[in-house]
Amino acid sequence: MAFALWCVSSLAGAFLVTRLWYSSRPERIALGVGIAGSCLAGFLLAELPEGAPRVGLVSFAALGAAIPVAAWALVMAWAARSRPFPPATIALGGCAVVAVLAIPNLVAMRRATRGEADPVATVEPGFVSLDDLSHWHLFRGTGHRGWESRHGEIVRVSAGGDLASTDAWGDYELRFEWKISRGGNSGVMYRVSERAEKPWQSGPEFQILDDAGHADGKDPLTSAGALYGLVAPAGKTLGPVGTWNDAAILVDGDSITHVLNGHAVVRTTLASLRPAIAASKFAPFSGFAAEREGLLVLQDHGDEVAFRHLRIRAKPKAPAITPALVHSNGR
Repeated sequence: MAFALWCVSSLAGAFLVTRLWYSSRPERIALGVGIAGSCLAGFLLAELPEGAPRVGLVSFAALGAAIPVAAWALVMAWAARSRPFPPATIALGGCAVVAVLAIPNLVAMRRATRGEADPVATVEPGFVSLDDLSHWHLFRGTGHRGWESRHGEIVRVSAGGDLASTDAWGDYELRFEWKISRGGNSGVMYRVSERAEKPWQSGPEFQILDDAGHADGKDPLTSAGALYGLVAPAGKTLGPVGTWNDAAILVDGDSITHVLNGHAVVRTTLASLRPAIAASKFAPFSGFAAEREGLLVLQDHGDEVAFRHLRIRAKPKAPAITPALVHSNGR
């Protein structure tokens, strides 16, 4: 999409020049070279994120048009080096203004797309960072095929399988940010057992979805932030596709909470879910939502998804009451 926009803008800029001024053969060659160079630059730069703001698209198109015009203007200025040539001077000046206005916007968006605009977050006291792939392996397997670490992000880039945490966790608070591609589907499952053939057969799921671009977004029970298939999110706000959403999962004994962009969108208990589970696709799996401790799983649903700032804090376990403690308390 972005590359096509760039190429069309380059052709439009060249066409405008040929309509406004008569172009000789050297000038037409310069335009051709300018268009080719512009298309090459567009191919290298066309990394606008999905849902890019309008100012970014305008900057992208304007710079694409400016490059061939600048090439033409340089040739015209060189040909008229012994006399002033206002059209070339005006065109060069205009291209310089476009570049000054457009390039900072594009650089900022490229950095945001690559994760460079957001430095590695400081891990809060008590939390353990899970941003490194060393904390993960393929579910019921080894390695990380299909997943990459990019600028502090864990990204699903090709078919490989679901990614499971190395450690099992019981009661905890998991915080993370996620970004999904257009029409994409993924999720974070928790308290997962590798005794099950697939992670969703044992672990509840925080649904990750492009609500507007995926059919599951039409059903609240399977929309972004939902406890997949069981509890719909309430009062959620969702960022545009291709932008980062802040999330958290809190599990404490029987209690489950999903947080999306600062709002607790799901609050429930396992006991209250039993009737819904019995009427769902999870009913045949006796181990579903039965584990009190298990793995985290990042779902590979066939679409590109990125996670960053993954960190977890285990809830301290209450000390066991020993006979010595009972005696010392006078009970």
